[in-house]
Amino acid sequence: MTKAIFKFNSGHGALCCSGCNIIIKEAYRFSDEEMAAMKGEGELEAQYCEECMNKNKLTDKEWVELTKEWCKRYKGGKHQRAGQAYMNALFKVNKRLHDKISGTENDCFYDENKIINFIRFLNK
Repeated sequence: MTKAIFKFNSGHGALCCSGCNIIIKEAYRFSDEEMAAMKGEGELEAQYCEECMNKNKLTDKEWVELTKEWCKRYKGGKHQRAGQAYMNALFKVNKRLHDKISGTENDCFYDENKIINFIRFLNK
């Protein structure tokens, strides 16, 4: 799971977009869950700004993570099928995009022939 990004802005905590790194929310507006995650007392999944939320692309960093995660899961076909490994890796790297793809013509979990659709969708 990709975690939320917290940084300090002029000495105050801020929640940043996991896609483009801009500040989404200042600490004084945090929910209890967000405050606990910033303090390291819990976890918060990745958060995105409106612009990144509407993008279907992975960042360069996410592509590297996806590739590494896919390799761990696929292992030359001995562990998971290729499409299954891609979808499971995407779930770990970017749950928002996984949920967007799941159940569409880009979902390659059950159909290896859809891997090209999967990759094209993530490169839009």
